[in-house]
Amino acid sequence: MTYFKCAMSGVAAAVLAIFLHWGVWAVRDGNVNKAVGLGAVVSTFAYPTVWLLAFGLFAVFFFASGARHRVLRIFLFWLPTSVIVGIFVVFAALVTVLVLHARPG
Repeated sequence: MTYFKCAMSGVAAAVLAIFLHWGVWAVRDGNVNKAVGLGAVVSTFAYPTVWLLAFGLFAVFFFASGARHRVLRIFLFWLPTSVIVGIFVVFAALVTVLVLHARPG
């Protein structure tokens, strides 16, 4: 169960860090032309703030997964990580279906 909690914490922290970075970027300088598509995703990993945010969120989620109080564990670990990972899986499945069903030319 520890490996599962680590995986959930890692995926949720990475996805949330990327989305928070994109949200701040869109509000701060959204009118500036930047990379689009896969270039925007790849360029996100070049920012150290994304990595620091991801490691910090991972630590929060991981330590919340070991909380002794059930209510804290549910609201600080299971609820946020399940929602974030669920949205990520649905989005990845949607992109996969769209790519597989896209007709070339």
